Amino acid sequence: MIHDDVVLPHPPMLRAMKLAKAKLEASPEVEVVDYVPFKHEEGYGIIRTLYFEDGAETIRRCLKEGGEDMLPLTEWVVSPPHTKNHDVVQAWELRAKRDDYRRAYSDHWQKQGCDVVLCPPFSGTASRHDTAKYWAYTAIWNLLDYPGAVFPTGLIADPALDTVDANFTPMGPDDDYNHSLFAAPEAYVGAPVNLQVISSRFNDGLVLAAQDVIERIVKS
Repeated sequence: MIHDDVVLPHPPMLRAMKLAKAKLEASPEVEVVDYVPFKHEEGYGIIRTLYFEDGAETIRRCLKEGGEDMLPLTEWVVSPPHTKNHDVVQAWELRAKRDDYRRAYSDHWQKQGCDVVLCPPFSGTASRHDTAKYWAYTAIWNLLDYPGAVFPTGLIADPALDTVDANFTPMGPDDDYNHSLFAAPEAYVGAPVNLQVISSRFNDGLVLAAQDVIERIVKS
């Protein structure tokens, strides 16, 4: 899964994914298929709401009691529209929505016919401070309770190789924002590029076994 149909990864991540795909396709050890993501934007919205069901009141109270300031990115993540206070009935309704999504995603996964999914763990390399505003590449699997493992590829961001597509058209606001962060590729020079292996629920051992095979092939 090169991208989740919501936010296109930065050029270094795309380069790593394409290289990994080419090496895996050339290996007799694995069969490669293109994984189609299932409503990742909807799932991201659900888990972001689940993070702070009390509208982040507990976090704000604890910071106030400790005399600590809230950092800008924290302030952003605990603000509306995703963060609001829920009563008991609303909390249960939110969990029912989560469980409905999990069941639908499980059916989709089975239809894809794959053992594991190789995908980006983030929309780029390590981000600059206070800019990481999209983390569905890991959050979606947290929502589903699917195990995953992140590993280094040995590649690093390089402006000479990682050029921005001049014909880029954003798929939405999150995609547009993420794209804007790479307007200065030199800010990411030398940043390591990692990839992620995911499998369905309770397949932790399969994830680790697959990571061992995939990492060896990708780094060969």
